[in-house]
Amino acid sequence: MIRKIFSLAYLTVKKHIFTFGFISLSIIFFLIPFWCSYLQGDGTSEGKFKVFVTYSFLLSSIILITVNIAFSCVSISDELKKKTMFLLDSKPLKRGQVILGKWIGFLFLNFLLILSFLLSMSLFSVFLSKKIKSNFKEEKNIFLTYAQVSPYSFISGEEEKSKLKKRETYAIPPGGKITWNFKGIKNASDIYLTFKFYTSKKEEKEITGYWLIGNPSMEKPVEILTEFSQNEVHRLKIPSECVSKKGQLQITYINIDPENISVLFNKEELKIRYPWKNYWDNLVRSGFNLLLVTGFISAMGIFFSAIVSTLTAAISTSVLIFISYLHGFTELIVKSLMGEKKIFAYFSYLLLKFSLFILPPLNKFLPHIYIEDSLILPFSYLKNVFLKTTIFGAVPILILAILYFSKRELGVFNE
Repeated sequence: MIRKIFSLAYLTVKKHIFTFGFISLSIIFFLIPFWCSYLQGDGTSEGKFKVFVTYSFLLSSIILITVNIAFSCVSISDELKKKTMFLLDSKPLKRGQVILGKWIGFLFLNFLLILSFLLSMSLFSVFLSKKIKSNFKEEKNIFLTYAQVSPYSFISGEEEKSKLKKRETYAIPPGGKITWNFKGIKNASDIYLTFKFYTSKKEEKEITGYWLIGNPSMEKPVEILTEFSQNEVHRLKIPSECVSKKGQLQITYINIDPENISVLFNKEELKIRYPWKNYWDNLVRSGFNLLLVTGFISAMGIFFSAIVSTLTAAISTSVLIFISYLHGFTELIVKSLMGEKKIFAYFSYLLLKFSLFILPPLNKFLPHIYIEDSLILPFSYLKNVFLKTTIFGAVPILILAILYFSKRELGVFNE
């Protein structure tokens, strides 16, 4: 049985791999990083690399989605239209094996396209890193990825704010102080605090600050005196001994500026960063993530191709992929259009909720989102992608396709 499935997969790959369209796609995927490597960032090495990675994965994701819809939606219906399915049906093959063979074949074709893309990403990542080093000699290694940790609580004055309320800034008056508490930090030699602050002074000036850095188990915190300009993102080096074995860190800022100026720290910019993963490891994970998503899309295309005509299959698959990509936005729109909750609207909303439940949120799974200094894809994230796109997505869809196609009369045209 397995041998027959893989034989059909081989025929599917052989049918497409040497065509002009597939070769052209392979070249396009190889050239995407080349084009994106010339895009401009925000004037920093991280900004340029961010644009390079983000747009490379964004363009490849869009093209892969379109290609998978186009190829998978003609897989069965085209065979029926050209009567070649009757030839397969006369052989000692179960129709379910035809479905699985075609899906595995498309999965392998996607693997080759993604492999071409990742190879190009690797080459142009090295090219871009050399270009960045020549222009930004003071910058750090862009291939070292960093994780970020926000404060889970803070102490302002005498009152502890254990739950961070919705706020944009932390205000420290002249002579005042604030203490931020962090946890979950992995001890490393390259830990630093990133922050950005503002004052009432419009002109640029150096603000004097006094920092106490430590953790509850330390007898005496490390003292640091700084002079930083406002309206800029700064990095404060954190001594590794200040982080406890449990990953706890406590940072206190005391406003000692001689001009008695209040300081406002931007909440979104105030984070602890530390080395987390290697860029190349995350690049491979991103490719695997993309392969899982394309596997789900091709399974859906094959399902509709086995049921209806090519055009209807393409429209149906595109609509469901669109809903899956806009997941939360779709629910919001439908909910706003419901108006009064009539019986029809109520049941329609429940149907929508069910469809959104079984469809994976592709906007979260497509690996083009740039997180901080790098692509950060933990195994827990990939596990979630695998469960929702493959176990809860592709597998049930393929089972439905097999059940329907096994009972279908091939001579009857479905629409």
